[in-house]
Amino acid sequence: MKTFQGRGKGFTIVELLVVIAVIGILAGIGIVSYSGSQNRAKKANYSATVQQVKLKLGEHFTDTNRYPVNKAAVITYLGGTTTDIGEEFNKSDYTYAVTNTTGGSCGSVPATCVRYTISVPASLWNSTDSISETQ
Repeated sequence: MKTFQGRGKGFTIVELLVVIAVIGILAGIGIVSYSGSQNRAKKANYSATVQQVKLKLGEHFTDTNRYPVNKAAVITYLGGTTTDIGEEFNKSDYTYAVTNTTGGSCGSVPATCVRYTISVPASLWNSTDSISETQ
């Protein structure tokens, strides 16, 4: 009569299931961590663009003693959509609003455009804290 002698070799089904469960848990943690990193990177990119535009608007104000009247004028001042910063700021993600000294519209008198706000909604990086830069 023959007996099975290779019985002690290999893994049991329970051991395999435990390993698969551990790999699944680690993969889940990795995906959540990766998603959080992506969102932080998106916010950092938007924030960097807003800061670059803010610096350029400071130069514009120094040159002309006012801010551009609308987003299109800002993009033109940035060098148009052929520049990296102009192309990025041209996206609909960014809003630009300019006001006069009393907080109203500049209207037909561009010389009164002395304040601006650039904002980006937080929903773009799955957060509750939006970017808003006011001068």
